[in-house]
Amino acid sequence: MDQETLRLEYTKAAHNYSSLAEKEEKSLFIISIIRLVVFAGGFILSWLAFTSGIVPGIFTALFMLSLFLWLVKVYMVHSSKKEYLKNLSVINAREAAVISGDFSSMDQGTEYADAGHPFSNDIDLFGPASLFQYINRTVTGHGRDILAGWLSEPYRLAAELVKRQQAIKELSIKAKWRQDFQAQGMTNPLEKKDLESVISWIADSKSSIRGIHRYLFIILPLATLIALSLLIAGLLHYSIFTSLITINLLYVFSGIRNTGRLHTSLSKRYLQLESMNRLISLFENERFESELMISIRSGLAGKDFSAAEAVGKLGKIIRAFDNRLNLIVGIALNGLLLWDYQCIWRLEKWKKKYRDSFSGWLEMLGITDAFISLAGYAFNNQGYVFPVIAENGTVLAIKSGGHPLLNSKERICNDFEIAEKGQVCVITGANMAGKSTFLRTISVNLVLAMSGAPVCAGSMTFRPVKLFTSMRTTDSLSGHESYFYAELRRLGTLKDLVQSGEPVLFILDEILKGTNSGDKSLGSKLFIKKLIEHGGTGIIATHDLSLGDLEQEYKGTLFNKCFEVEIDNDRISFDYILRDGLTRKMNAAILMKQMGILD
Repeated sequence: MDQETLRLEYTKAAHNYSSLAEKEEKSLFIISIIRLVVFAGGFILSWLAFTSGIVPGIFTALFMLSLFLWLVKVYMVHSSKKEYLKNLSVINAREAAVISGDFSSMDQGTEYADAGHPFSNDIDLFGPASLFQYINRTVTGHGRDILAGWLSEPYRLAAELVKRQQAIKELSIKAKWRQDFQAQGMTNPLEKKDLESVISWIADSKSSIRGIHRYLFIILPLATLIALSLLIAGLLHYSIFTSLITINLLYVFSGIRNTGRLHTSLSKRYLQLESMNRLISLFENERFESELMISIRSGLAGKDFSAAEAVGKLGKIIRAFDNRLNLIVGIALNGLLLWDYQCIWRLEKWKKKYRDSFSGWLEMLGITDAFISLAGYAFNNQGYVFPVIAENGTVLAIKSGGHPLLNSKERICNDFEIAEKGQVCVITGANMAGKSTFLRTISVNLVLAMSGAPVCAGSMTFRPVKLFTSMRTTDSLSGHESYFYAELRRLGTLKDLVQSGEPVLFILDEILKGTNSGDKSLGSKLFIKKLIEHGGTGIIATHDLSLGDLEQEYKGTLFNKCFEVEIDNDRISFDYILRDGLTRKMNAAILMKQMGILD
């Protein structure tokens, strides 16, 4: 499916879901009116029925109450459906905008940006107009962290690369299921900060219920209920019943501090647990063929127990525990049933059974969430290809490789190959000829390839490597570090990595920019020789044509590529095509004239 057709499909789906959400809004209004009529009419009918007798009055009151509660439930169902449809409309409208080239509304992931990272700062991995902003569709905090981790450290994923490709391919064609997952997760997003208290409680191995207390939780409520029954039957004096109520309340009050602390950490968390329950439930009726997704489904909806059922049960316990927030209801329930302690007891039993599984469920949902983002990227770019892992000495071979964040109508694609480990390519070219964009093209496609995602290319064969770049070195006023010293430190890190024998691919843009031209040329040559001496593999872009002379000294190891410009008098044109050899055309003075800087 081409991009324009896909955009129209998303736009159409967004409109359809929006229309359905509006219908649900109208249904909610009608249900609200009926509910109000039933509520008001219930009082009148019950009053009239009671004038005829107690039995007709009770039956009428119970019927009208049941009808009202049923309408409340129906309202909640339609309200949830409206929210779900609105989410689907937003999802599809957002994807239509992305296809059009506008992904500015997406999460930028700026908190993951790290100037000291081996490559993320240089290739716009995080931040405005970044790869993360383009790809990320996560609806859980765990998924967001996992996706950022995959993109930041793709080399560690190499062992499962083929399995990851299979999972992403499978999820890419499950568009409806992917959007269901996103829509359900958007209602109450599973942010890590909202679940921290629940996770801390589950991790705490201490039990708040010990010894005789377990028996008192049964004996005291049972005695109170029996006393109430006898009081109603006229067989017991009310003072005994009130004494038991008082004992129960004093018993609850004696542990109010610990109970309050526990309740504070869990209160209202049933909202996130309901969202988690809905996400897990999506796996129960879905079948997968890829090994990784089968494993995740088995962990969430296995034969032994259902994670959705367990999470739903925890949510119900916490919701019941929250009844203590209503002062009158809390006193009544605690006086009769020791309600706080009954809920704590149920929480302890739940924790004992599921404590070792809960964090695993969150992790599996997070992994699925991250895979859905990569699968959505694959679906939106159906012309991209899944790369092949090299079986021979090839480090990287890409045909028609382009940058995925550039508009497809403006994108210029190139072929490039590093045939074996230990080769270094020197790329020369005039200003604005395309060197830096090409370096980022190679870098971004390598990150995507190692993550298991398709790449913006006609074909690609590669070997998983540790990517290291130096393109945007910055100085540090707070660290009293000059630009040049910061660059030297980064080059020193690269030298140590290469010397250690790590499978590194380095990509450098104009090294030693912070010194004079003669010093820069000499230092650059010496550094390149040091990298070659230790078997370094990589690409270096430069304006220094003298670096190209090293091709004669290191034949078969160092080779030259270039981007040329066409200069006709003072007119400059770029074709951004990578060619063999050294460039011979520079354009700084002409560009300065065109901008009015020089006469």
